[in-house]
Amino acid sequence: MRELAPLYPKPIATKLLPFTTFYPAEAYHRDYFARHPEAPYCRLVIAPKLEKARKAFKSLLRP
Repeated sequence: MRELAPLYPKPIATKLLPFTTFYPAEAYHRDYFARHPEAPYCRLVIAPKLEKARKAFKSLLRP
């Protein structure tokens, strides 16, 4: 972390805590990409990221 010292003179004080409550997404948010693959956000943002992940982790994915 030494290399960040000039950018952040004070110590970073973020707490990492385990979550205690899980709130499921509303129904209209669930499976959005599967239901709307033609949506611009899905085509331009999600699809390229999924393709990159599939290539990077090919050996870990089921055929």
